[in-house]
Amino acid sequence: GKGEGQVIQKGNGSLDDSLSTNYGMRTIAVENGKLTLNGKQVFLKGLNWHEETAASGRSMTIEEYNTELSHVLDVNANFIRNSHYNRHPYVYDFADQHGLMVLDEVENMWLDTKQEALQTNSYGLSRALALSMAWNQINHPSTIMWSLQNESGIWDDQTVYRNWLADMKEAVKSVDIQKRPVTWASGSSWDPAYDLADVIGLNEYFGYFYMQDSDLGRTLDIVHKTYPNKPILITENGTWAYADEINNHGPETQSGTEEWQSYKFLNHWNQVTDPSRLPYMAGYTFWVLKDYKERLNYNQQINGISTMGLMSFDKEKPRLVYDTFKNAMNPIH
Repeated sequence: GKGEGQVIQKGNGSLDDSLSTNYGMRTIAVENGKLTLNGKQVFLKGLNWHEETAASGRSMTIEEYNTELSHVLDVNANFIRNSHYNRHPYVYDFADQHGLMVLDEVENMWLDTKQEALQTNSYGLSRALALSMAWNQINHPSTIMWSLQNESGIWDDQTVYRNWLADMKEAVKSVDIQKRPVTWASGSSWDPAYDLADVIGLNEYFGYFYMQDSDLGRTLDIVHKTYPNKPILITENGTWAYADEINNHGPETQSGTEEWQSYKFLNHWNQVTDPSRLPYMAGYTFWVLKDYKERLNYNQQINGISTMGLMSFDKEKPRLVYDTFKNAMNPIH
């Protein structure tokens, strides 16, 4: 819908000022262990993405936002995770207008428990970030969930970790009268605070950083058995491919080939969307839409770029996994 307000000058009836806004209405909820949209189970086929281009860095133009987000639509995704920070206001308007669902996230990335304790007990920046996220995006129907952190420290002090998350969750809920689900992207399948999450968010790289691809399904079943009333969202999964165009093709068993990257995605996708797991899965979020500039000392031989994208960084050239992801049918319509 569209709402408009006008200020008319008294006397001559001339228009003095006007304000218009787009709006929409929907209901997002967790019901009977499922994530529902307007009362029906929904499956989030999603992408992580970074707000940057080779040409403009983080100072993107509206045209560049349109290009980046149009790729999301082109691969038949219905969901984006704003990893690991809030986006330019235009992104939420675009999502509203194109029916994209959004997981908004704040910059709590890789904190250790000492930092978590500092935030909770005195400094308070984590709570402020969560509050401002909810306040700024509260009226966007595209924003369906709030994410509090990414892969932060758990095991040194579980009480500190839980208190940190509980404080942020309370802050978000105090602002959001819709009570949208709260989650976070955990680096552990055994997160000791999952009981605090409305939706369980799990970053998983089975068969890449650890264990085997086939361990994913078994792990999801165990997490579900432990928390039977909480939907599970894969917040990250993906693999890299070679950046150069000489060694980037080969058998799907050879790490670094586009065939391997594509096979790895499909293997995990098929486990997540297995009919036996669909009743409790909220979705799958691929890492990542496009290659991106990484942290200091990472992949310096290729200018610090992570090559885990559906597309290359500068030329935005699609890899084999681009079409594989595009053709992966959403199991719930």
